[in-house]
Amino acid sequence: MRADRYSPPERASEQIPVRDRQQTLDDGHPPGVAADQDPRFTVFDAANNHFAGDRWRQPQERLGPLASLRDVFCGQALRHPRVVRDRGGDATGVDYGHADVGAREFVAERFHSAEDYLRKLNRPMNLDELKPGDTVKVPNVLPFKIEDLHAGFAEPNPAFANRIVYIDTKERFLLIYDNGQLVAEFPITPGSTKLPAPIGVWKIVGIATLPVFRHDEGILNYGIKSDTAFILPAGPNNPVGILWMGLSKPHVGIHGTNQPETIGRAASHGCIRTANWDAARVKELVTVGNVVSIF
Repeated sequence: MRADRYSPPERASEQIPVRDRQQTLDDGHPPGVAADQDPRFTVFDAANNHFAGDRWRQPQERLGPLASLRDVFCGQALRHPRVVRDRGGDATGVDYGHADVGAREFVAERFHSAEDYLRKLNRPMNLDELKPGDTVKVPNVLPFKIEDLHAGFAEPNPAFANRIVYIDTKERFLLIYDNGQLVAEFPITPGSTKLPAPIGVWKIVGIATLPVFRHDEGILNYGIKSDTAFILPAGPNNPVGILWMGLSKPHVGIHGTNQPETIGRAASHGCIRTANWDAARVKELVTVGNVVSIF
């Protein structure tokens, strides 16, 4: 495929005002705006299954009680799996972690937040001791409902056949276009200095929700498959999070993450990484066969 056929459309030049960080108070609210009047935030009531803010009071948007978090996931999806290394740094096995999920972590990802940001919004509350019956201030965003995800491979969607995905490695954004019109864009981490995202034009060859992760240090460090690998179980805390969208470039894909606070900052092993809450939306906006132009 010719790369010039898939150059990103010209985007209108915008003068975006940069807010002076010094003008934001420590509690996260702009000067002159009361905490209970700031439309950017709402309150999640873990005991009564609803939000205090007007935006998400509708019954269909209610969440299960915090006491039922164990019922949201099953088995290893709750775990924090990691690769175990010997003193020399070589991988020797997998520690599957404890079968539990912290309420703080769950609420943070639910509302597209870093855990430290939630701490800041809810001072002096100790979020490490969050329990059913507590209310938590959260960003007023569409909740990421991981319990609505189902493991498996996506079927082709003919309605999205003409869509093109652009990966801007300099601005660190993933953009989706349909016949020249911008559909959506998401912040990403595109590769690293050692293994940069592959510049060029590729295609989506498969979309898997809640995939297992094959930890192969040959691929991670050199982009070459080795004979030694460890399988990490599916779930939001495995290294590719809730999504693997494989590209026609071997061993490269668009995926989620178990460290959403690093998106746009830390490096990735040649792949395109995005937060789980964004990965869940990306997979609903594209289809197998779509062109992916990385530039």
